[in-house]
Amino acid sequence: MSRDGSGVYSLPENPFVAGTPILSAEVNSDFDDVADALTGSVASDGQTQITGGLQGFAGTVALPGYAFAGDLDTGMYRSAANTIGLAAGGVLRVSVTASGIAVVGTVTATNGLLPFPSGTAMLFVQTAAPTGWTKSVVHNDKALRIVSGTVTTGGSVSFSNTLTSRTIAQANLPSFNLSLASVTASVSSMAINHRADIATGGGIQGAVRAGQATSAPTDIYSSSTLVVGGTLPSGGSGTAMDFNIQYVDCTISVKD
Repeated sequence: MSRDGSGVYSLPENPFVAGTPILSAEVNSDFDDVADALTGSVASDGQTQITGGLQGFAGTVALPGYAFAGDLDTGMYRSAANTIGLAAGGVLRVSVTASGIAVVGTVTATNGLLPFPSGTAMLFVQTAAPTGWTKSVVHNDKALRIVSGTVTTGGSVSFSNTLTSRTIAQANLPSFNLSLASVTASVSSMAINHRADIATGGGIQGAVRAGQATSAPTDIYSSSTLVVGGTLPSGGSGTAMDFNIQYVDCTISVKD
C-alpha cells in the first residue's frame, strides 16, 4: 500500500496519462492500492480495531491531543516527558507519571473509602500535615486510650513526666505500721537503791535468805537487761525505677 512510515498516502504506481489507452489491469491495480489504504485507516464510527500503537498529537492543557467535539479544552495530552495530563476546561487536574498519580484539586466520591469527609481527624507519623489536611495543636505529649463509649479527654500529668526514670521517695509509699521483733535494750548498772532489813526477812531479796545472820541495814545493788523484743528491718536500696518506655510520636491532622 502507498502509505509511508508517517502514514502519508501517495498516488498509485499507475497514473493515467492523457491521450493513452486506460488498461483494466492498471485500473484494478490502482483500486487495489486505494482499498488497502482505506482498510488501514481508522473508521470514524469507531468500528476499526487498532492493531498497532496509536500515535496522537501531544497537545497542550488548553488543547489536549485527545479531546472531544464541542469541548476541545477537555481531554488527555502529553504534559511533559513520560507524563500524561488530564485536563478539564483547560486546567490540569490529574498528572500520571512513572512514580504515581497526582490529583490537583478536591477529590469527591459518593461511595467508597476515599476521600475522607471534611473534619475527619486522623493520626499521622509525620511532623507536617499531608496535603488537604491541617495539623491540630490541641493535644500535646499525651497517651492514647481506646474506649468503647463516648470519646473524651482527661488526666493532668503529661506522658513524658509520667514515663521517665525516677527514684521513688518515702512520701510516695503507702502508710502502714511496722512491728518489732527481737529488739533488745541493755540497761547497765541499774541501781535499785532499796534498803533491806535482813534481820526481819523483808526487802528485795526477802532479807536475802531467811535465817541469815542479822546485820545492819545495807544497800543492795543489782544490774539487769531490759528485753523489748525484735529488730527493725533495714531500708531499701534507693535505686531509681526506669519508666522511660520507647515510643513513636504521632500528630493529629484534620481533613480540610
